[in-house]
Amino acid sequence: KLRTVFNTMEEGLALNELVYDEQGEIVDYRILEVNPAYERIANVTHEQAVGKLATEIYKMPAEYINAFWKEHLNDDHIVTELYEDRLKAWKHISTSRPVQGKFTTIFFDITEQKKAEAALRTSEGQYRLLFEEMMDGFALHDIICDANGKPVDYRFLIVNPAFEKLTGLRAGSIIGRTLREVLPDAESSWVEGYGRVALDGQPEHFEEYSKNLQKHFEVRAFSPAPKQFAVILHDITQHKNAEEIKKKMQQDYESLIQNVDGVVWESGIHALSFSFVSRQAEQLLGYPIEQWITDPTFWVDHIHPEDRESTVDFCAAKAKMKSSFELEYRMIAADGRVVWLRDTVKVVLEDDQPIKLLGIMIDITEKKQSDERLRQLSLVVEQSPASVVITDLNGNINYVNPKFIQISGYALEDIIHNNPRIIQSGNTDVETYTQLWDSITSGRVWHGELQNKKKNGEYYWEDVLISPLLDGNGKITHFVSVKEDITERKLAEKEIIEKSQELEALFKISSHLRTAQTAQEMIPVVLEQMQGTFNSDANALILL
Repeated sequence: KLRTVFNTMEEGLALNELVYDEQGEIVDYRILEVNPAYERIANVTHEQAVGKLATEIYKMPAEYINAFWKEHLNDDHIVTELYEDRLKAWKHISTSRPVQGKFTTIFFDITEQKKAEAALRTSEGQYRLLFEEMMDGFALHDIICDANGKPVDYRFLIVNPAFEKLTGLRAGSIIGRTLREVLPDAESSWVEGYGRVALDGQPEHFEEYSKNLQKHFEVRAFSPAPKQFAVILHDITQHKNAEEIKKKMQQDYESLIQNVDGVVWESGIHALSFSFVSRQAEQLLGYPIEQWITDPTFWVDHIHPEDRESTVDFCAAKAKMKSSFELEYRMIAADGRVVWLRDTVKVVLEDDQPIKLLGIMIDITEKKQSDERLRQLSLVVEQSPASVVITDLNGNINYVNPKFIQISGYALEDIIHNNPRIIQSGNTDVETYTQLWDSITSGRVWHGELQNKKKNGEYYWEDVLISPLLDGNGKITHFVSVKEDITERKLAEKEIIEKSQELEALFKISSHLRTAQTAQEMIPVVLEQMQGTFNSDANALILL
């Protein structure tokens, strides 16, 4: 929508940027963008204008430009009229106050208006022709005063076709009638202002908004005869709408810069000193904005000493290559904190040469801290003395740590995307696995002992703890298993049980031997206990 207004408005619009010499004096300005109306009015193409200096396009001396801005730099709105001999045309030029070195100029051709003024001073015939053909509205009036000589109304005497077109008021319905008769609710300021022109003879130039017509007009009023005034109206509604759009765009742009989650900045290409930083800079590091701007070495001085040389060298190299870039580095805050920043930088070129840097700094300190915690956790898992296995909801393996590889004997490529059943020994009953799966899929932790099988076929025992992993909404996304190799413990337990059985048998033999009276009573007891202990039949023992 804004682009459509820009491209279709009748007034020529140019966005410009001031050019300074080494002493900081304004010596020129560069045209950054123009609309089609500008091309038509200035009789130059977009390519001929954009990027060029005013001294080139308009043939203005640098001294004139310097003197002009010295006089008007602090004016909010500058209106000038200029005759261009090259085009044989008069231009009305409305110039805005520069903001950060940039300003707009709005052009429209007032040649016809100038011709109208000349026509009023020449013959009636010439006047009438111009009067009828001019594009600006023209009207002649008598001022009406009360008994005290105070202007209270005015009467329409003559209007041209353009006036009718601009105002929608037909000559036949207003000639000879007063303003109050035609527009009862008209603004009183009109009568007061035009009264001064008619009675004092001093011309006036101003802008006026008509509530009745809902239009903005640029008005030039003068007195051609006592108690009369003439007005030349130029419809500037589109221009005012464009100004409002531009103003809103500027406000939105400034709001965006000041509210973006980061520090927006601009700096020179060589000194790396800031010419602009957004207010988030003070919140980020605690230094006042003025220090960022006025201290030419602020940025370099506050980079972390360990990052300073590499960061500055990297920026210089990328700027020389004319390529945008991104880098991460640390700065020291006013309170001594170390702040990690990600700086995304655009190299701005002019005539294919880098002239400045634009960028945005984002605080990534929390991300860096989170990354470090994640790195430490990853090291803990990778270096854990226990096996760690992570599977998806279908039980397919997504991750195993080195300990698992070491114990199971399987290579990583054998395991990833496979199912843990690859290491099952076949000696665990189905009910155990059913209980395990029911527990973890219900969100509970399962703990138990499982006998598994290595790649080489060797059996081993593990103490297994399996937990579900939940996302932020409490939904299970993965299962993680932490397993400790307890094979040696299980063998030790088995050996202890076997030794206990032997000791128990010897104890029983000893007890019976103490109570037996004859050898015939001793032998059956001894054979029975030895058979149970050594898992041998009694006949084989007798043979021995």
